[in-house]
Amino acid sequence: MPSSLTPDEVNALSEPSKAEPTPFPLLYLLMLDAGLRLAESTSLTWLDLWPGTAPANYVTIKCRNSKTSTSREIPLTAALRASIAQTYSSIMADRFGLPGLSAAAPSYGHPARSHRWIQRHLAYLGNRILNRHITPHMLRHTFATRLLRVSDLETVRVALGHARLNTTQIYVHKTTQELSDAIHRVPTACSTA
Repeated sequence: MPSSLTPDEVNALSEPSKAEPTPFPLLYLLMLDAGLRLAESTSLTWLDLWPGTAPANYVTIKCRNSKTSTSREIPLTAALRASIAQTYSSIMADRFGLPGLSAAAPSYGHPARSHRWIQRHLAYLGNRILNRHITPHMLRHTFATRLLRVSDLETVRVALGHARLNTTQIYVHKTTQELSDAIHRVPTACSTA
């Protein structure tokens, strides 16, 4: 089971990931802020991310691109929408054919970045900044962990596109501090006078 990144690790990776070659920053955020699988991220086209005159408010993972063969809609964070806008503006010169262009392509006329390229790039970034090997699934796991802290297991299941709740339960892990905080909030059975 992959571990998730701590908030400090996410912060440490945030700025350096933005400086990486296109489309890495966007793909990074699709996994970290939307919980997409690597294959789901690379299956998106610019029409999925920029359907009109602005970034989409949510992204639809079509059933043919989902591991569970079910479609789902994921609302996009402000940071992710900003990354979409920045990436879109950097490739605007290549407008011809843009709607069908893969979001994993660095520009029009270039093939989409391979899964292996993305995995290696993320591992390199993790080793350089955190001295730790980072995988795409760890970003998805981090998303699930962060979402679970402010939501419930069923919401996380829907966001991740899991067919069964027991699949989502692997993302449930509490830190010692979270356990301590929870225990200290429980009313005591008896009070001392």
